[in-house]
Amino acid sequence: MSNSSAIDITNLSFVRRYGLLRRETRTILENVSLRIARGERVALLGANGTGKTTFLRLLAGVLQPTKGSIARFGQVSTMLDPSYAMSDVLSPYENCRTRLILEGVRMSEIQLLIEQIESFADIGEYFRRPMNTLSSGMWARVAFSLMTSVPHEILLIDEGFGLADQSFRTKAGSRLTNIYQQADALVLASHDNVLLRSVCTRGVVLRSCAIEFDGDIETAVAHYESVNS
Repeated sequence: MSNSSAIDITNLSFVRRYGLLRRETRTILENVSLRIARGERVALLGANGTGKTTFLRLLAGVLQPTKGSIARFGQVSTMLDPSYAMSDVLSPYENCRTRLILEGVRMSEIQLLIEQIESFADIGEYFRRPMNTLSSGMWARVAFSLMTSVPHEILLIDEGFGLADQSFRTKAGSRLTNIYQQADALVLASHDNVLLRSVCTRGVVLRSCAIEFDGDIETAVAHYESVNS
């Protein structure tokens, strides 16, 4: 495989099981192959229910494929769910410290990073209180501030992650732009075609459990809009 690869997906299928005895099934993705190179900014398009979030969770390793393989050539970071890997009985301070340690950040750097995270999240005394005492907006502020505190090699973002209240979205905008630019590779799922055009150069359209289109972002967005108008 080429050293320029960030992620290589080969014949990927994912079948979700549900029901009381988990005997009922639904195929979400079937026989999907895709190569994402370093330096690429890839938009993931698709109507609700086409598997965008599931696909990102598979790329992140949160879910395991039913069939096929995913090879990752670098550290994968995600912005998929504000609650992911955060304990609601720990404080934001404790969660941030634990997460940074697990990500391999040097102990000598962690305290300064936590101070920067606390300042950016701007939730006052709640930064030392259990997460289950925070509002959903505060939770999102902490998660965003933590996830954008260090550089990323391969970054996966789901628009459903959210950016808390409007004032914080404005504050977070410039930081997100820097994150997009600094990541070695980016996969961004969103229904905001203006955002996708401004950030991404390639578009992958999911439909009927498969990749229906893969090409330059302008053509991908046009294709998506034509089949969903």
